[in-house]
Amino acid sequence: MSIERLSLSAINPIAATGIASSGALVGATAKAVAFEVLGRLGDQFLQAAAQGPGIAGQPYPIGDWAEALGGQLGATPLQTLELERGLGALAGALASDMASLADGRTLDRLDAALVALGDAALPADASTLAQGFEDLASHIAQAR
Repeated sequence: MSIERLSLSAINPIAATGIASSGALVGATAKAVAFEVLGRLGDQFLQAAAQGPGIAGQPYPIGDWAEALGGQLGATPLQTLELERGLGALAGALASDMASLADGRTLDRLDAALVALGDAALPADASTLAQGFEDLASHIAQAR
């Protein structure tokens, strides 16, 4: 059994919903990242249980996600790197949460972190989003 991969191209929060606020865009993107991370970890657990070849060593497509968001937001190369760093922090926090706690509540903790950050009415620009991803990662790590 394999869990199908999701990507920001499949779940495009900007194009699909016309989201304009940074809080809403951080939330939509964070959930897409969470599904990718948790799906991949779940797949790795199933592969390990079946003693089959896994996808170990294949990195998350964080650079691709950052490029896609940055391109849609008109980000500079530096802002795209900020997005990549923020998305990496978020993906790491989600993976650590699922692997260390394994209680099935990682998405609940993500939702709680999104509520704690609130729906900022700031414009959806790359630097604001990057900081939002890092803030989410921090909230999730502190919830453990």
